Amino acid sequence: MKVNELRIGNLINYHEEQITVTISTLQGVLLAEGEKDNPYSGIELTPELARRFMFLKTQFSGNNRVIMIDDWYLELEFTGDKIEDGDDAVVLWYGLQGTEPSKPLCYPNYVHQLQNVYHALSGMELVLNPPKH
Repeated sequence: MKVNELRIGNLINYHEEQITVTISTLQGVLLAEGEKDNPYSGIELTPELARRFMFLKTQFSGNNRVIMIDDWYLELEFTGDKIEDGDDAVVLWYGLQGTEPSKPLCYPNYVHQLQNVYHALSGMELVLNPPKH
């Protein structure tokens, strides 16, 4: 993970604990880049985290999870395939409500990547809701 991938407000791991990125966090990430024992890492995007971000299953989405931005939708597909570092590949589709997406928008395998795409498209923060007990 590089400092230029992050925005203030992103969620990442610091020593395996979830933190919110601040200006001082960005400085820490910058100083730790390339370090063998880098304490900063991305949070792997999972179906449970997608649900907590309000990406919901619909009658049309199958196992995929969808969130609406005005008349547009973002649809997360968890492929089950492995990518280079062993994480499950995630595909983000984007389309106008009532249409099929034409091609993948991106492959956000980490929470901060999904947060950044959502912010770029909507101008809003993607809020993580507490887990259900």
